Amino acid sequence: MPCVSWVATPSADALAGAALIITVGGDGTFLTVARHCRATPVMGVNSSPSTSTGHYCIAHPDTFEPLLNAWRGGLLKTTALARIRGEIEGQRLPHDALNDVLFANRTPVSSTRYALRIGDATELQLSSGIWVATASGSTAAIHSCGGEIRPMHDHRLQWRVREPYLRDGERRVLLNGFTDEIEIVSRSDKNTLYWTGMASRSRFREAPARASSVHPTSCSRTSTHRPTC
Repeated sequence: MPCVSWVATPSADALAGAALIITVGGDGTFLTVARHCRATPVMGVNSSPSTSTGHYCIAHPDTFEPLLNAWRGGLLKTTALARIRGEIEGQRLPHDALNDVLFANRTPVSSTRYALRIGDATELQLSSGIWVATASGSTAAIHSCGGEIRPMHDHRLQWRVREPYLRDGERRVLLNGFTDEIEIVSRSDKNTLYWTGMASRSRFREAPARASSVHPTSCSRTSTHRPTC
């Protein structure tokens, strides 16, 4: 007989062995749980559709039961979502980001100094920071600052420099684009890496912070309206 368990504080151990993980809340709840699961399908239920966007949620209170029955009957497909793997000084961060990450000065009104490396190109820059996003995270902050909304099957990282500072006559080549790997070398001990939109922060000085795409099956979610990877 199927067993249903309620988990108030998600962890890898608490979620181990589940056939399906159901989150009830909004995108924040979904993202918090996604930090602790790898291959188990996740069904997001938007508990307050009138006040929450619920980008990662395919159900709400009125549609949850029929969608759950459809999943139990094998009628729903899962969509594999790419994540971002991060390293600081060669040490991998404990969680892979599902939506986006921000590299910026920890004081919002202060500028961010760094060297940006994309492939063989490197630039010393001064800006308000850099957004890096997956395809599933492309509808959020990076889109608000001019980024593209990408289909879920696009496994590249999208990156975009926020408010670059340019002296008179100065030009920048590395302002936005798509890549499999991006390296940021901090030039200030006041810079911070905001990971998965959470309050946790990593501070570093004169050390590279690298974000690179990982295998798209690192997390999957149950979906009826997204293409299957």
